[in-house]
Amino acid sequence: MEDKKTLGIYWGKDFLYFIEASPVTSPKKIFCLPFQEEKSQSFDGITLIPADPQLPFLIQDSVRKHKITSSVVNLSLPTKDIIFRSFVIPWMQPNEIKGVVDFEASKYIPFPLEELSYTFHPLTFTEDNAKKMRIIFVAIKKDTLENYSNILSHANLSVDVIEPSFLSLIRVLSLKNNIPLDQTTAIVEKGENIGKIIIVDQGVPQFVREFQFSIAQTGMKGIDPKVMATRLVNEIRISFDYFSRQEAVLKVKKIFFLTATDSGPLPKILEEDLGISTVGVNCQTILGNNSVDQIGYLSAYGVGVFGSTNSAVNFDLAMDKPQSFSGGGASSQGFKYKIEAIMAAVLLPLILGAFIFSFNTLRSPKDQLNDLRQKLGTFQTAETEKIKEKTVSLMTKFDNFKKVPLKSNVTLLLKTTPALLPEGVWLKSLDINYLYIPTKDATKQSTTPGSTEPRANIELNGYSYIENTKGQVLLVNRFRSNLKQSQDFAQFFTDIDLETVRIEKVDQYTVTSFRIRGQQ
Repeated sequence: MEDKKTLGIYWGKDFLYFIEASPVTSPKKIFCLPFQEEKSQSFDGITLIPADPQLPFLIQDSVRKHKITSSVVNLSLPTKDIIFRSFVIPWMQPNEIKGVVDFEASKYIPFPLEELSYTFHPLTFTEDNAKKMRIIFVAIKKDTLENYSNILSHANLSVDVIEPSFLSLIRVLSLKNNIPLDQTTAIVEKGENIGKIIIVDQGVPQFVREFQFSIAQTGMKGIDPKVMATRLVNEIRISFDYFSRQEAVLKVKKIFFLTATDSGPLPKILEEDLGISTVGVNCQTILGNNSVDQIGYLSAYGVGVFGSTNSAVNFDLAMDKPQSFSGGGASSQGFKYKIEAIMAAVLLPLILGAFIFSFNTLRSPKDQLNDLRQKLGTFQTAETEKIKEKTVSLMTKFDNFKKVPLKSNVTLLLKTTPALLPEGVWLKSLDINYLYIPTKDATKQSTTPGSTEPRANIELNGYSYIENTKGQVLLVNRFRSNLKQSQDFAQFFTDIDLETVRIEKVDQYTVTSFRIRGQQ
């Protein structure tokens, strides 16, 4: 195999990680670029993408300093920016899948699909003697993607591939033969203040969850391993419980405990507490470099070997490419499957009626049935089942539409919001929508047909301004606190999160833009 090298970049919380990658040899050029402290800040777990105009020049200078000649890079993005969903649809032909996925995804995602760059992967399985498909759906907001791409573009780097960091990790561990394809495994990543759990089956991510350690855990190097293991065990069990609700068949058989350096006794403690075989893996061993002390390098390495290794699935989110998926081409007609179902449901009774009418006065019912069977041949059962399957799916969607309420509490929220705005904060937009999530039978772990549960979502976009730039962010946090403490908001939204904060220029003024999202 030709030792072809590619520059992989992972955009971490505080660093840009670079690796000139090759699937054949261990990476030789490994370096990182820290963000300037005053330009990279974190509030409530949200990292601001630096708006410093000097950052592209710093990237360009760092690449030149390490003698990287290629101007084409592959980019791995943090989990916090990725939308990951998994849902089930009836089995169908490859050219019908995209239309159904577009329709179904809109029920699980609080954004219009037009605002997203997305891709998906279908997995066929059988349940109750019926073939179905589990869709692994991955997306990112287009404006977020453009933000990353533009900074690299200004550094004279052309982005070829963009993928989620959890897929980059899976590729690295698969490349090193750590992940077996014949069993369901979990990758538990222990960072300094953030942990991540990825459940993988046959090389395909089935579940991804990121969690943050509490403030009391800052400086975890001094924490007793047993205390740390207890906290990790709790997070792992919570994740496994979420996953079992989504997927009752797959069970995790092995855990790969991923750390930057030697994990010490933690893998053994986790194995004893969870009763699942646990193996410690660290990035120093994988990269063959004892000086590497951050997990972010693994994501840079994984995206760097994109396309050079045999991966079970690839999620390329780059917007300038047609989005595709494994398992056949996708139709561009979003509702083709519904049209076919309606036409089949209408035409089939007419065709059957014509046959019955033709022979009704001449033959016995038995002769008529035999004649119909002969004419329909192998399609006498298959076509009917397909029509029934599509009809049930269509009627379920119609039932969901019928349950859309005609009243809401939007007026109350609009009346309450202005009083919660601190001086110096104003809103650009306020969007409220309701998602209708299928409820589940707790005993059968299966979706009850036709039953829905409304979930309210609110998105507030705006700006803050005072002369002290850091004080602008404090104003945004105060507004979020006012929302959380408001009884009117508390009765509708259990989670009110600060999603994005950015320093921007409006005319000659430096302001802070923000996005706050509330969910039930």
